[in-house]
Amino acid sequence: MNRPGLDIADDDWRAYVQWLKDVQQRIPDIGILTAAGGRAPTSAQRSLVSRELNTDAIRMAILLSDPALLVIVRVTSWFMKGTAAFKAHEIDAALAFLGERDGGARVRTTIRELGGVVFSESATG
Repeated sequence: MNRPGLDIADDDWRAYVQWLKDVQQRIPDIGILTAAGGRAPTSAQRSLVSRELNTDAIRMAILLSDPALLVIVRVTSWFMKGTAAFKAHEIDAALAFLGERDGGARVRTTIRELGGVVFSESATG
């Protein structure tokens, strides 16, 4: 999760990718729920993911509040196996995509604890 208007620092991104790599060594198939609020990763940061992780074994659900960005990510996800974009309030649908049937309330609490915003349907259109 990222806060609105902030870039992802390269050092933070490297640490995140290393953490995912360590997790993937123990658990080959990973489901990632991303509540995107800030700017997207740079091309260099996305390239690091491709080099370091087995992206074919990753399922990613991305929650987006910007309608224009939602459309772009949905189109892009046609070419990215295991990736899907959801409106920011569609937490339960995103979790279902990842194979999780429970936990929506826990995810909403965690987003708030990390300083993020939990959207309602009316707030995201």
